[in-house]
Order: sequence, then C-alpha cells, then structure tokens
Amino acid sequence: MDALYVKDREGRFLACNALAARALGRRPEDVIGKLDADVFPPAVWRKLRDDDLAIMASGEARTYEESF
Repeated sequence: MDALYVKDREGRFLACNALAARALGRRPEDVIGKLDADVFPPAVWRKLRDDDLAIMASGEARTYEESF
C-alpha cells in the first residue's frame, strides 16, 4: 500500500489516506483541511511548498519515493 494525499493549489490537504497520515503521526481527519505549515516544521513545509509550486508551473505529474 502507498501513502497518498491530494492537495489544492493553496497547498491544503483535500485527501489523505491512513498510511500517509500515520507517516505524519496523525489521523487522516487531523490532516485533511490543513496546510503543510500546519503539519510540518518550517524548513520542511517551505521545501514542500517550493516543490508544489514547481510541479504546478511545469504541469507535469511527479512521483516521489521516500522512506520513513
């Protein structure tokens, strides 16, 4: 199973499966509706936001693989 989430253009989580939420130490309902800044420390959410902006600018889908 993969950790999956969906965010809107402002970076707000619209959907988050249980595995993604668990990787953050939270429940899905504690992530949905939040911004990266609400979930991650400043250095992390800034990088994530930069990545999101680059993805939106390019219009290309990207897949990331991370280990927790």
